Amino acid sequence: MRIHFSAEDLRKTHVAPTFGPLAETSAALMLLRHPSPGVMFRTWFRRVRQNRPPHLRLLGPLYQDTHHGLDLFALLGQAPTVEEGLERLHAAPRAALRTEIDPLLARMTHSPPTWLRSLLAEDRTPVLTALREFHQVAIAPDWTRLRSHLEADRAMRGRILLEGGLDQLLTTLHPPTVRWDPPVLEVRTKGGSVADEYLNGRGLTLVPSVFVGPEPMLSFTSGDPESPLRLVYPASWSGESVIGLWAGGDPADPRDPQAELLGRTRSRMLRLLADDACGTTELAVRLGISPAAASQHTRVLRNSGLITTRRIANTVLHMLTPLGKALVAGTLG
Repeated sequence: MRIHFSAEDLRKTHVAPTFGPLAETSAALMLLRHPSPGVMFRTWFRRVRQNRPPHLRLLGPLYQDTHHGLDLFALLGQAPTVEEGLERLHAAPRAALRTEIDPLLARMTHSPPTWLRSLLAEDRTPVLTALREFHQVAIAPDWTRLRSHLEADRAMRGRILLEGGLDQLLTTLHPPTVRWDPPVLEVRTKGGSVADEYLNGRGLTLVPSVFVGPEPMLSFTSGDPESPLRLVYPASWSGESVIGLWAGGDPADPRDPQAELLGRTRSRMLRLLADDACGTTELAVRLGISPAAASQHTRVLRNSGLITTRRIANTVLHMLTPLGKALVAGTLG
């Protein structure tokens, strides 16, 4: 997708807060279809398999693969609680639902289940029940950390926008799949054809998501051509940033020699800082520890000469020293 910007579109482009737990639930259902989401979701996948909700099969036709599914980002907008999201879905106009579901019905090679057609009528109870059950297993145990992670990502993007402008924000959004060649933003996703989208003054809303997976997703508000286009992008989507979010965490990588010297948490902290400078709260969220614990670890690393800490306006940022960079790169000698 080639997204074309005007000066007005650039002015209206912004990073939105999280769209809420039910939107992340929807993205998680599509991630379940991903053939290789990576080691960072290993703990999460294990929990979902062990606690498979009884009505999960009902959601299968709505989430056929990693590219086609019921887009709750578009249908619900920002819904801060799962109950508010379910209420909005229950009250969603039939025309909006049809816009989302008709393409899914068209891809089916067999007769759709009766309950799926009833979703277009009035009885949406089966789907609401299945979504609530899946949310309780897949999202609810980690939602506090997930929400903090999303907020930290948004704060990081805000810092990039403040220091480097919109060009820097779009250039660094997700380099593997998003390329900014002013005034066009190219979004590369699998399973889609090349197309051009002209914003025509609507602007672009950037939405961070944990479960959108390794590729961004374009989201349109059904039946509202004047609404902003949404680009749902992976929020700091890497093993180091995601692996500490799950209840129970994941064991340390036995191949990490720095963990034996520094401890697992400080070793992971150094690798995070090798990618970009971070604040204390952002480090805490990414590592799944308390801000107080993160502050203690940064003090030890600073006293050891591995990181330095600077205050920029009201923000405290930690970054690697040359010694820290050499240690991470394995070039000490």
